[in-house]
Amino acid sequence: MMKVISYKIPGPLGETTVQVKNGRARIVESPCPNKICIRQGFAKPLVCLPNKIIVDVEDSEGFDAVAR
Repeated sequence: MMKVISYKIPGPLGETTVQVKNGRARIVESPCPNKICIRQGFAKPLVCLPNKIIVDVEDSEGFDAVAR
């Protein structure tokens, strides 16, 4: 069974939504203008420079920390 969890992370432009699925993460929504962070797909780390968000998933249990 695939477990899908979404997290909303606040940034200076608004909320960026990160989806975690099977221990992998991707950005699915972002208020940034070019949406490059969404097009990067499942990546490590996830980066949205305009919204000043960097996310690195350590394990499938969730987030340890969010840095801005």
